[in-house]
Amino acid sequence: MMVFEFPGISSLQDLGRHGFQNQGVSVSGAMDTLAARVANTLVGNAEYLPVIEIALGGTVVRLQHSQCFAITGADLQAHCDGTEVPLCKPVWLDAGSRLEFRAPVRGCRAYVAVAGGFSAEPMLGSSATDARSGLGGFHGRVFRRGDALPYASTSAPAHKSVSWHTSWANPAFDESTPLPCIAGPHWSMLPKPLQQDFLENRWTLSRHSDRMGLRFEQALTGEFDVPSLLSAGVVFGSVQLPPDRHPIILGADRQTTGGYPHIAAVASIGHRALAQAKPGEQLSFRQIDVEQALQQWRRRELHFREWQQHMQQWWHA
Repeated sequence: MMVFEFPGISSLQDLGRHGFQNQGVSVSGAMDTLAARVANTLVGNAEYLPVIEIALGGTVVRLQHSQCFAITGADLQAHCDGTEVPLCKPVWLDAGSRLEFRAPVRGCRAYVAVAGGFSAEPMLGSSATDARSGLGGFHGRVFRRGDALPYASTSAPAHKSVSWHTSWANPAFDESTPLPCIAGPHWSMLPKPLQQDFLENRWTLSRHSDRMGLRFEQALTGEFDVPSLLSAGVVFGSVQLPPDRHPIILGADRQTTGGYPHIAAVASIGHRALAQAKPGEQLSFRQIDVEQALQQWRRRELHFREWQQHMQQWWHA
């Protein structure tokens, strides 16, 4: 069991609640799904098991049982009883240990997985926390001080000493790299100068950004009247242009439909960098087509699955 002494901004997430958007149910799930999958793989779990997502640090937990853990994603200066905990590597933590996450060095969101998984009752096929709807996770909400989250424990650490780590989900990503984006269904509505401004500007993330949407401080200026449109389905990475012209990139807790112009979509290969961007940081875009986006995703997914198979063989040898 894990007891939250200081919860920070933390919640239980998995790979999302899929198949219910036509009924108005958000997908939710981890913002950085690659980091969540890597964390589970590192401790021998199935990739879809729930993990703890921690945003921007400030979380402290007390471990009631010994077990193997893995932390991936952002570098939030994780320490256990004052000793630094390495990222992207299985680590054995003893019962009674105090695990804390401090201010971010790189990235925004870290993920914690435990061997055997955290105990959570699935709702609509997922344990992901949808706090706005009160679905899934820990009583349908983010963690609070004093919450106790159960997990499987063991007294026989067969893999207690591990001398390797992985570069998968390493936080040393390059924030200056433009996010790959695909033209949205309403891209052609924008005049050419506004299209050029969108692709050439560096956009600063607002402090009002959250898991539902990443908002920009700057507005898209120029001669253009934002039209009223019928609502249509949206996806993770959809870039919407509301009437105030401050673009919003939709995240994991996005609504299921949107009526603002959908001018672009961040390709899935860029979702990780999007999830790890902090308020105040700047983002830029580069346009690619659907075929390029598919090729890049397939290349990464093939590489990841090859590594995942090696990890599974190691754990089950």
